[in-house]
Amino acid sequence: MINAASKMLCAGGWSPLKIASCANFGIQFAGFTVANYFKTEKFYDLVGSVTNILVPSVCFFMSRNKTSTICKIQYACAVAWAARLGGFLFYRVMRDGGDRRFDKIKSSSTTFFTVWMVQGVWVSLITLPSCCLFLYQNTIGKKPSIAHMVGWGLFATGFLIEAIADHQKLTFKGKPGNELAFMQSGLWNLSRHPNYLGEIILWWGLYISAVAATPCRYMRGSLLISPLFVTYLLGHFSLNFQERSSEKRYGSVPGYQDYKSRTSKLIPFIY
Repeated sequence: MINAASKMLCAGGWSPLKIASCANFGIQFAGFTVANYFKTEKFYDLVGSVTNILVPSVCFFMSRNKTSTICKIQYACAVAWAARLGGFLFYRVMRDGGDRRFDKIKSSSTTFFTVWMVQGVWVSLITLPSCCLFLYQNTIGKKPSIAHMVGWGLFATGFLIEAIADHQKLTFKGKPGNELAFMQSGLWNLSRHPNYLGEIILWWGLYISAVAATPCRYMRGSLLISPLFVTYLLGHFSLNFQERSSEKRYGSVPGYQDYKSRTSKLIPFIY
C-alpha cells in the first residue's frame, strides 16, 4: 500500500522525506483539532509514537535500501523505541486520567497548537538521520561495520536504561500510598532523571549508526542537529521543567533535599 501510494506521489515530484513530513504534520494537526475540541491530552504521546513509526517507515519502504541488513536493523531500532515508549506513555496517561504537564497548556488553543507542532518538529528531527540512511546511502550488500555495532550497542544500552527506569517508576507510583512519594530507588538512586539519560544515549547511538557508512562529512555534520536537539530538549529544557515541578511537589517532603544533594541530576557521578 505504501509502495503504490509512494510511486504515484514520486511521479509528481514528491520526495519520500516530503511525503513523510507532510504526513507527520498533517497527523499532528488532526490530533490537535480533536484534542483541542475535547480539551484532552490523553492521545498526545500516542500520536507522537504513531508518527515516529510512520516517518521512518515511509522513508524505509520507499528506499532502494529496504533489503539492506544495515537499514533493516536501523529501522527495527527506531520502530521498537517508538512502540515501547508510546505504549508506555499511553498506558500511564490512561491510568492516571491525564498528564499534569498539560493542565494549563490545554486551556489555551494557541499554546496547545504550538505544543502539537513542536511534537511534529521533534519527530522530524529525531528520525532524520535514519531517514537519510535509508534514502541517501548505498548499503545494499554491505556488512555492518564496527561503527554500526557501536551505534546499535549505544541504542540498546539507552533503550534498556529508559525502559527499566520507566518500569521502576510506574511500579513505584502504582503502589498504594506512593502517589505523593518521590522515587529514589533502582536507577533513580543513581540519577534523578535516568529515563532522559537513556533516551539521550539511544539517539546518539542511532545517529552514529546512521552516519557510519557515509564518507560525506557535510552529512555527518548536518545530521548532528538530531542528537544535539534531543540532548538540549531532554537534558536542559525538560530536565529543568521536571526539576522545578519536583521541587514544588516534594521540596518539603522529608528526605527529598538529601536525595537531591546525593544524587546526580542526569549523568551518575558526573552531572
